[in-house]
Amino acid sequence: MGGPVEGWSGSPAPHTVRGPLGLAAVVLVASLLAVQLGAREPAPGTERGGSASAAVRDERALALVAELDRAGDPAGRSAALAALLAADPDTAAAALRAPAPATSLGRRAFARFAATLGRPVAIGPLFALATDGDAAVRALALEGLGRVDLGSERLGERIERLADAARRDTDAAVRRTALEALGTLDDPAAADVLAERASTRSDEALVAATALVRLRAGISELAALVESAAAAAPSAIDDPNTLEVLIGGYGAALGRGATPPRVGARVLAGFGASANEKLATAAARALDAALAEWDRLRRPDAAEAFLDGLSDAGWSADALDHAVARRALAEDGAPPRALAAGERLERRHRFTPGVAGARETAAGLAYQAAALLVGGDPDAARGRIERAEAVLEGALRLRPDQGPRPFRREAGRAAAAADLYQRLAAVRIFDVFARVAAGTDPFDPELLERARAVHVAALNAQLVALRGDADLFVSNLEAVLARGSAPAALVDPRARGEAADHWLAVHGRTYLALAAVTGTELPGFVGTLDDGPHRVAALPARLRDPLADPERLELLQGLRIADLERVSYRVQDRLQAENRALWQRVEQSLLEKIGTDAERGFTPLLEYRDPAITALGHSSDLRGVGDSEGALAHALAVRRDLEGAPNAPTGSLSAWFNARVALAAGAAHTDLGDGAGAERELRDALTRLVALENELVQRASELEAGRIGVLQLAAIDPFQRRRLAADLARTRDLRSQVLVSLAVNANVRLRDFDAAKDWFDQAFELRQDEFMRVLRACYAARAGRVEEARFALAGVTPAPELEYNIACTLALLGDADRALVHLERALEQLPSRGARARQAEWARDDPDLAELAQDPRFDALLASFAGGG
Repeated sequence: MGGPVEGWSGSPAPHTVRGPLGLAAVVLVASLLAVQLGAREPAPGTERGGSASAAVRDERALALVAELDRAGDPAGRSAALAALLAADPDTAAAALRAPAPATSLGRRAFARFAATLGRPVAIGPLFALATDGDAAVRALALEGLGRVDLGSERLGERIERLADAARRDTDAAVRRTALEALGTLDDPAAADVLAERASTRSDEALVAATALVRLRAGISELAALVESAAAAAPSAIDDPNTLEVLIGGYGAALGRGATPPRVGARVLAGFGASANEKLATAAARALDAALAEWDRLRRPDAAEAFLDGLSDAGWSADALDHAVARRALAEDGAPPRALAAGERLERRHRFTPGVAGARETAAGLAYQAAALLVGGDPDAARGRIERAEAVLEGALRLRPDQGPRPFRREAGRAAAAADLYQRLAAVRIFDVFARVAAGTDPFDPELLERARAVHVAALNAQLVALRGDADLFVSNLEAVLARGSAPAALVDPRARGEAADHWLAVHGRTYLALAAVTGTELPGFVGTLDDGPHRVAALPARLRDPLADPERLELLQGLRIADLERVSYRVQDRLQAENRALWQRVEQSLLEKIGTDAERGFTPLLEYRDPAITALGHSSDLRGVGDSEGALAHALAVRRDLEGAPNAPTGSLSAWFNARVALAAGAAHTDLGDGAGAERELRDALTRLVALENELVQRASELEAGRIGVLQLAAIDPFQRRRLAADLARTRDLRSQVLVSLAVNANVRLRDFDAAKDWFDQAFELRQDEFMRVLRACYAARAGRVEEARFALAGVTPAPELEYNIACTLALLGDADRALVHLERALEQLPSRGARARQAEWARDDPDLAELAQDPRFDALLASFAGGG
């Protein structure tokens, strides 16, 4: 398995009809009752885990199956199921030969046992249970027939039985379960059935389409369905939701050769021009997926034919050039294609009037600059950057509403102006980046003047947004650094292969220059240098301190006034009358601050600028290239830089921010082999998040009672309700990441497998998606809890983000054949040669795959990807 998980977006768990026991209940009962019913001490002269004789074993198996039928005794039934799941293979096989229980509840438990076992011996009983009169029993049996670890055992019969259920079962939930199970069997026969069901006008069409998209063996069937819909054939799919799913998978199918590139181009161009926004968006995603797949397979000829076909078919020239440029700058891309696409955008919009023309022209120039930079020509890149800056500055000068209070309560125009200012800031960052790439020292006075200009543009973006009451993310530098036109997006170090270290260092020096002129807005960079604070202190005050810079101080004062105007408007707004007392209180607080700002050296104005967490992202990138010491230095520097800072996070934001810092530090400690240090940091993060979660729950309760603190509300603010709900979800998600990191550290560094399992179980309570189910199976297998691991793996539908951990789990369970199949899939579908080579290198030393080390197929597989194959 990989290192600490710092974020994921798992898909919802597939529909299943669950038996009488949840996973947690089965695991708990198994642990408490295994000795009593399932793990008795062996008789003298027999092997541990076996029975005194085959007859005794069979008798015990029959007794356990009979226990499943005990009416009115759910605890006894649960204990029997737990014991069956914990039984040795011979006892489990004997139980499967027993007559099925008579009651429906008993058969459900028996079906769950057979489905969870994941062994060929269970296939026969599952076939019998798949025709049971109880829908829940049938669904459980069908789920078992789709188990990924049954491999090719009786595959044709399993597909036939699943297909029959998908077509004919009288229960809709059972039909859906059958379709989902077919989606785990990567075989052309399964793809045929799914394509057939996806083209029906039934409630299960969407389920079938979703399952079909997962199958590599189904690309021809998928392509045929999409192309039939594009041609508006009489029998074609017309449900937009089903079509959206199929179009989303069409790009990868194109890249794998399902249909000629020009044919695919015509199909996607048609959907791209659809009035249905979902279909048009799906077509755009498919375009990106096809280009990525051709880059992965090194098929520039196919990509060029596809792009020519899109152009001929009328795809938006601007959208096409944006897609080409982004793909060309990604890993395995061809930067000269980005240069050409950027030049086309610039030529097309050089004389287009207004904001739209400025945006497209500047974007084209940014693509050119990025391509020239990675091509080794920073001087030419700076020339493009200067032109982009001039275009955006000109657009801002020509706005007719650019006055002293231009956007008051005009959110739409304010958003447009703020967007231009952010684009200007991003272009100026590119200038700093290009100078650093050419060798300029981060503390060079001219370079720092350019960094100061970045800050001025960012402050202007925040001011116009606040004046216009536009709901935009503009309160810290991350709002600019994360833009698609900034260097972090267009010159991503991870996309630069062997030069990743170089470009990561360029990014780090660029952030250092920005940190030097923005106070504590960008913590975590100056503090990583031994002489960093000294060098900053030696700079002119106008550069190092925004409050000592007349231009930036004026902008910060403007933020205070704009904030007061915004709140005063709400006090007078009749629509806000119910909560006028709250707004009056805020207004009074702002008036008091205005009266004391000057006395306090204007330091309170810095509260408008939140510290960015860019250094934590940079820390993660450093870990990715193996520099865990540097990663730890940045995480700890964030903490030091914000000690006593005037804009340091407070309240609930402080808890969340510091938990992020501790998570980054803990992950780096784990990488460095310091398990104790990692646990200390991660426990600190966990403590903060638990306290924060409790606070948010309390605040949500108060809000529902019509209060904010001691202030009684006349009406509940729906915005506050949504924000609290989002904060609570974000906090729980971060807590689950911390718990997974604790589990990884306990397993890899502390070698405390029980603690690792306990930490992961807590994480699983917070997040129970497919990704976490596979991780749970892996942790159980590592701890030697074989049946629990098989139970957790039951029903998991393979997906790209799951394949590697499925391989790890199967290897730990001793199933080398299936583990190698999933490992090959995991490596194949990574987006670039570099990514495949890195993952293959990791796999070679992954302790979860150690059982494969003696298998020559393992070495051969890794060798085939070692060079990025």
